[in-house]
Amino acid sequence: MFGNLPAYGFFIRHAENVNFANILLTTENKDDRPALYLDDVHNSEFQMMKLENAGSACHVLAKDCSDIILRENKVHGTAKVFTELNGNNNQNLFITNNVLLGVEKSHHPEDTKNAVIEFGNIKQYEEE
Repeated sequence: MFGNLPAYGFFIRHAENVNFANILLTTENKDDRPALYLDDVHNSEFQMMKLENAGSACHVLAKDCSDIILRENKVHGTAKVFTELNGNNNQNLFITNNVLLGVEKSHHPEDTKNAVIEFGNIKQYEEE
């Protein structure tokens, strides 16, 4: 009905107060899309999710979002980045206590000017 969406899991646009918990998102084959694509999402929380995919550039893409909490999630795959920030209006994205296996960086770009608050993440990049 909507064609090819920009996420293999959830594409959320123009939303507030979205809360996800205890969700498994995985693919059978390589998929270049992120698990979550957040566009203009505010005051929302995504916690205790398992995101498993090989080949995507990022697990979560946030475009012009604010007051987002990504907490206690576990990712496994070969994505370069956990959270990719697009747009110029991202602020208050909290990336906390996540297990980021196979991920090189918790967020990109790194010079986010107070857009990202990060702490307590476990990172272990797995070389192939």
